[in-house]
Parts: sequence; structure tokens; C-alpha cells
Amino acid sequence: MISRDLNLVFSATFTAEPVRRSLVFWLDKLGINTAIQYENQVFKQLLDPYSAMRQNNGINVILIRFDDWFRVEDGLETEIRKDALIQSKLDRNIVDLLNALKTSVESTSAIHIVCICPPSPLMEWSSETACDYKEIEGRLYQGLQGLNGILPVASSDILDLYPVADYYDFHSDKMGHIPYKQIFFDALGTVIARKIYSAVSLPYKVIVLDCDQTLWKGICGEDGVEGIAVDPYRKQLQAFMLEQQRLGMLLCLCSKNNESDVIEALSRPDMLIKPEHIAASRINWERKSDNLEALAKELNLGLDSFIFIDDNPVECMEVKARCPQVLTLCLPEKDEDIPLYLSNVWAFDRINTTAADESRTEQVKQNTERNKFQQEMLSYEAFISGLELNVSIAPLVDEELARAAQLTQRVNQFNFTTIRHSEAELRKRCSEDHVSCFTVTASDRFGDYGMVGLAVCRKQGSKLRVDSFLLSCRALGKGIEYMMLARLGEWAADNGLGEVEVIFVPTSKNQPAGQFLSLIGEQDVTASTDHQVYAFTAEFARTINFASYLEKADHYREEVHAAAEQTASGADTAILDVLDDIGRHLNTSRSIHAKVEAASQGKTGERAEYVAPRNEFEKRILTIWEDVLVIEQIGVMDNLFEVGGESIKAIQILSRIREEFEVDLPMTVLFEGSLTIAGLAEAVETSLLSSFDEDAIAEQLAALENLTEEEIELLLREESE
Repeated sequence: MISRDLNLVFSATFTAEPVRRSLVFWLDKLGINTAIQYENQVFKQLLDPYSAMRQNNGINVILIRFDDWFRVEDGLETEIRKDALIQSKLDRNIVDLLNALKTSVESTSAIHIVCICPPSPLMEWSSETACDYKEIEGRLYQGLQGLNGILPVASSDILDLYPVADYYDFHSDKMGHIPYKQIFFDALGTVIARKIYSAVSLPYKVIVLDCDQTLWKGICGEDGVEGIAVDPYRKQLQAFMLEQQRLGMLLCLCSKNNESDVIEALSRPDMLIKPEHIAASRINWERKSDNLEALAKELNLGLDSFIFIDDNPVECMEVKARCPQVLTLCLPEKDEDIPLYLSNVWAFDRINTTAADESRTEQVKQNTERNKFQQEMLSYEAFISGLELNVSIAPLVDEELARAAQLTQRVNQFNFTTIRHSEAELRKRCSEDHVSCFTVTASDRFGDYGMVGLAVCRKQGSKLRVDSFLLSCRALGKGIEYMMLARLGEWAADNGLGEVEVIFVPTSKNQPAGQFLSLIGEQDVTASTDHQVYAFTAEFARTINFASYLEKADHYREEVHAAAEQTASGADTAILDVLDDIGRHLNTSRSIHAKVEAASQGKTGERAEYVAPRNEFEKRILTIWEDVLVIEQIGVMDNLFEVGGESIKAIQILSRIREEFEVDLPMTVLFEGSLTIAGLAEAVETSLLSSFDEDAIAEQLAALENLTEEEIELLLREESE
């Protein structure tokens, strides 16, 4: 389900290396092999044609913090130039960044994730300007949303998902331009990993919901329709599901219940989900696994695009056993845990949506009407004629890029090569010399299908080579695929090309596409180990007509339905368990931080003979080392760089020491002598002693010498009280 190899290039306005450890943790957990590269100078990376980002075909991550636009160097440290916070500079920087991103997106096929990171408490806006941080971030975020190929992340997205109350690290920001504590970096890495997962994995299409104790509190058969309740947690669940529907998911019901009771329950005023929101349902007393298979057949979708949600562990186990490719989610036992659990199941994340997504439920209902109409017709030919089908095949335009890219991600059954494209990748592909892209839209007497097909082809000598040819399953079997091939034959002939060459890469799901190509006949077929090449003369291809194949197409239509019913034996069930585990156990910044730390045990080099802490200073500094390095049994004479440390961790340790002891240790302690716990403890002690006023201490000692024994006892008694 997931693209397994990925190149990842980072660039940030601050030192972002600490985010690496959580990213490595997540990508390893998801089974994604990733090469991670960090680069400085955000604008250079976006504008230089030879930069790592511009040469990357994977994912580029840009981290922006507004503080960093107003920093000035001050020796080894930096500070915020508050006097520079003027409207004109902010406007210029935002415009320049958006233009740079636009240039990069248009010249590379890489996906760009842009995170606006939270500001420091030092970010004080000038009283001369009317803007504030939220207003500025909103302006940048809106600009990012207007760019294709950009996945924007607002600072609120990070902190709402994984709240970190005290995320800023003043000392490490001043010393090493590392503005956040490690717990926030781990949360930031998690948000980026979620975006990456959504970008490279195929989206789920259907949510199947149980009713009793899931959509509502109570059991219709026992409590009656009036006795069930929509408590605050079920109300949040229903609101969450309606948002998923708005983003393009189909909502279905699968419940052991009386159908009339369920319809009556959904019609109650306090229910957010209403009967009209449901695309299909199976409300009966059959096994839920059987009902899921029936829903898959009705919707003409594979079971591996289904998410099933139930409160009953026994029902969930039955579905897992018989439909292992379904993502089965058992709701938490505690009702109050439901919202947190659902918001942390990454399978619900959506990176972009189109107008077609919002009308998906209505399209399914239209298809139900078509099926009823087909059953009423005496022949398939009469059915096709009665549909009054209108099909348009035209060159792809910019406004259609998002939907066209989405089709490459979603369509499996009738997809010749299953090549997946992001918007940026598809734009780049279609801009290449000799490449043409065609979209297919359709409508009939029952409604508008919208864009349902895509073909990507290129001139290659005297041939038109078809690299991508796909059609949505809801448009199959109506002759549209024949029209598409005929249109390509016509275009080839009109452009002086003698042959249409179609590439077919067989998968476990696209048998209908292979069956269609075999059905056409009159072609040369060249087979290799992983694909076949079907070659048609342009003159033959342009004359292809669905009516000529109606009788032959019966077996082909059966293949279409069989492909939707089949269970994907190669389904990655391990990743399904991972998604459930994340939602259940890795759903807060603290739980993630602890898990990442446990997985980040550093490698150690040659260590000194163990010496335990000998005083309070060394004990407290040892605790800091163990927290930052995530290892135990560190001796006070061990060198930092021999126990898994490096420069960034050294800065984090120094920052923690400054905070712990309230001393202003200089950066030079990192470069002078041996960097050990003993050495740092001595530096802390020296710094504390040097901060005392010797004259004041001498005066206090002299005053004590003049006190009588009775006065000293009185002072000690008062102190103890």
C-alpha cells in the first residue's frame, strides 16, 4: 500500500537536525526506506536549479519560523531584532517565499511539505504595525494553500494534535539556533511523518460504521429508539465522520439490528449523521465479514479500501480473521478516549480534496439508480442506449490537475500501469516535450460522473506510446474505455503517427484492464517479465466502437465485478496493526517522546572506567545527560562524544544546565578541555562561586561572630520554623 523508497530533503530557517530521530522512528515503523538530507539556506534550495531540493523527486520539507527572519549575529549567540519588525519586510518575505516555492514546485516533481513553526515568546510585534503573529501566519498559510503541490502545516496543526505547553528553549536558541525542546521536535517529526504517510500511501475510500454503542450510546433492540443517547463523545465521533465524508469518504452502516429502528434512530434531531449521509448499508443479523464483502461488491471497490469501526472486540476479531485486508478499528473501552483515538488514526488523514470528493455519496446513489435501471432493461444494449451517455475527452488543463492526480492515486482496477502521480509530478510530466494528457468526463440521465478517466501518452518516433490509461470503476462497462482508445487512435492518425502502443503492467487488481486489451484483438503483443506491450495501428484504434464488442464484453464485465470482490491476499496486515497501535498508544506528545527516546539509544565509543557521581552537582548533571543522550550508566569521567553525543546534543545539554542551575555558562566550555560531567560540574560550581559578593559575605560572617550563643540559637530556631 505504501511506496517503500523515498528521498527526503530538509531545509529550515533554524537548526532542525533534532527532528531527525522521530522521523527515523516513524518511517522505520511504517516500513518506508528513506534517505534524509539536511540543507541550509531555504531560498537557495528552492531557487537554485542544482540544489538538493530542486534535484529531488521525493519529498521536500521546509520549516519556517518568523523569528529567524529578524535575527542578527552577536558572537556565538543571536538575538531578535525587534526594531526590524515592520510590515513591509514581512510582506516582502512572504511574497518572496511563495514565489520561490512556486518556482520549485513547477520545476520538480517532488512534493513540498511546508511547516510554519510556532514563534518564541520573544516574538514581540512592533506597536507601529497593526499585524500580529496569527495574522501573518494566516496570510502565509492562505498563500500556501493556493499553490499546487504544496502540503501546508500551520503551527496550530502541530500544537493542536500534540500539545507541548513549554516548547521553547531560550538557551539553545541563543547558543545554537535550536529553538525548541526535544519533546516538541519529536512532535514536529510526527506531524511531518503523518504528511509523508498520507502523500505516499493509497487513500481509504469507505468507512463502515456499527450502530449500537458506536454511533450512539445504548442498544436499539433493548433500550428502544428513544432510550439510546448521543453523548458528547458520540457526537464528536459523528462530527468526525461527517468531516471525513466531506473530504471524500463514503459512509456505510453494518449493524446487527432492525433496519427500521436504525433509520428511525438516525432521523432523531440529536443525530448529526442522517440517512441521506449513508451511501450503502447492511443492517441484518448476518456475519459482519459477509456484509462487508457484500458492500464491497455493491460499491465495486476492493476491501482494502475499507475502514470498519465497531465497539465490540468479538465482532472486530471476526472481521479481522475473515477480511484481513480491512482496517478494523475497535473503539476504546473508555468513551472519553474515543475522540483522541480517532484523531490519531493516520488512515483518516487527507492531504488534498477536490470538488468531486464532496459529491461522492451522491454519485454512489446515482449509480444505485443506474443499476436498478439496468435490471429493468431487456438487454445490455438497451441499457447503454437508455443511459443517454455524454462523454468528453479533452486535453488536461491546470484547473483539473488536482482531480487528475487524485485519479492516479485512487484507481486500481482499470489502470494499465498503476503509475501514481502527485500534482507536481503530473504537471511536470505533462509539460515535457511530446507528452500529451487527456482527461475524460461523463454524464448521463442520472447525473454527472465528473472526471472519471485519464490518459498520458507521448510521441516516440512513429508511435504514440500510452504510459497511463485509467478509468474510475464507477464508469466501467459503459463503453467509455473504448471511446478513450478510439480517441487516442484518432489523435495519433491526425498527427501522422502510424501506431498506438499501450503499456500494461499486471497487478493483483487490474485484471479488468488486461481483459479489455485482450478483448480488442488485432494487435501485436510483446511480453517481458513485468509488463506487456499492446500495439494497434492508428487506423484500427480510431475505429474501435463499443457496439462491436457488446457480445464479447460479457466476460469482461464479469471480470470487473470479480476484481472488486476479490480479497487482496497480499494486503499488508502489519501496517494495519501499526495504524491501530498509533491511534491507541502513540497519541500524545509525551507518549511519542517516551517511545522515540526508548528507540533512540545512542551508540557509544570507548568509555572511561566508570566513576559514580561524587556530589550534588554531578548527580544533577548526570540526570541531564541521561535524558538528552537516552543512555544509562554514564560515568562522570566519560567524554560526551564517546557516549553517543554530538554538537547539537552538547548544545542541548548546556542549555539544560543553564536552566537547571540558573548559571550563564559560556559556549566556550564546549570547546575547552574534556567535555565530561565532572568538568561541567566544576564549571557550574566555579560560576556559582564567582557570582557571590565577597564583601557582602565578609560582612555577614563578621555579624555572626558578634552574636551571643543565645542569639544564634534563636536564629537557628526561627530558620527551622
